[in-house]
Amino acid sequence: MPTSLPALIDAVVNLFKAYKGIEINVSLPQECPLVDLDEEQFKRVMLNIFDNAVHAFSNTGKIEVKLRFDLPSNMAFIDIADNGPGIRDEDKERLFLPYFSTRKEGTGLGLAIANRIIAEHRGYIRVRDNEPKGTVFTMEIPIK
Repeated sequence: MPTSLPALIDAVVNLFKAYKGIEINVSLPQECPLVDLDEEQFKRVMLNIFDNAVHAFSNTGKIEVKLRFDLPSNMAFIDIADNGPGIRDEDKERLFLPYFSTRKEGTGLGLAIANRIIAEHRGYIRVRDNEPKGTVFTMEIPIK
C-alpha cells in the first residue's frame, strides 16, 4: 500500500515524545515519494528500534531519525541513530536471531521479527556503531 514515510515516522516519534530526558530529532528530505509497504508492520519495526534505544539509555539520550531517498536505485533509507551505550561487536551478528536479548525482560523476538518484516518488503536492516557513541540502525526498502 502506498505509504507516506514522513507520516509514519511522525506517528512513531509522537509516541516517544513524552519520555522525559529523551531528545528526538527528525531529518526529512523536501520531496518524499510514497513507499509501497505495510504501514502497521513497518510501524512495529520502528517502535521496536525506538523501544530498544530508550531501554539502553540510563536517564537521558538522543535519537536521530534521518530519511533519504535514492531515486535512481529506487530505494528509501531510514537511519535511526542513538547515543546510548552501543552494542558489543560480538552481539551485533546475533541481534537479528530469534530469542537473542541483552535485556532481562526481553523475549529476544523484536529484532528477529523486524528483520523478517523488512525482508518481506524486499529490504534490509543493518546495524553499525554511531560516532562518537551509540548505535545506528539503517533500513533500506524499495520505493515501489
